[in-house]
Amino acid sequence: MAEAARRVGRDPGELSLDVIRADDNRTMMVNFVMADEDVEFLLPRTESIIASDGWSTTPGGPTGGGHPHPRCYGTFPRVLARYVREKGLLTIESAVHKMTGKPARKLHLDRRGELMEGYFADVVVFDPATIRDRATFEEPHQFAEGIHWVVVDGHLTLDRTVLSDRLVGTVLTPAA
Repeated sequence: MAEAARRVGRDPGELSLDVIRADDNRTMMVNFVMADEDVEFLLPRTESIIASDGWSTTPGGPTGGGHPHPRCYGTFPRVLARYVREKGLLTIESAVHKMTGKPARKLHLDRRGELMEGYFADVVVFDPATIRDRATFEEPHQFAEGIHWVVVDGHLTLDRTVLSDRLVGTVLTPAA
């Protein structure tokens, strides 16, 4: 924005607000603020949790427009491929727990995050040898490889490469 504002002789903050207004508040940006060294230092710590601030999006669907950050498609596969399989910083069990049970407990999400009788059946079945993220900054709308099935609240929502048309699940909000 600083460069664009300089070219047109405008204040960067004012130009940013004009762009956001003109785009009806749908403007997105990408920040590069994380260093691999920090991630590699923090990830194995017992206190760490693996999460994402990405949002749900599907190529060609109602949420498939725009140019989202690649993490919307690849945060968890990236951790499993890069930090578990390639770098060996975590065991697969630890990584999965940091993505499921630990966040559910931290956010007080009742009966979520673990495979137990009486819990909601939210399950991702993947191949540890082939899982990897494919989304890039240039081509963000790409599903990860190596994910075979996704079950949401007991309903099959992804069967190999076929997405279900049925919308299941519910928006979760942390308990107080």
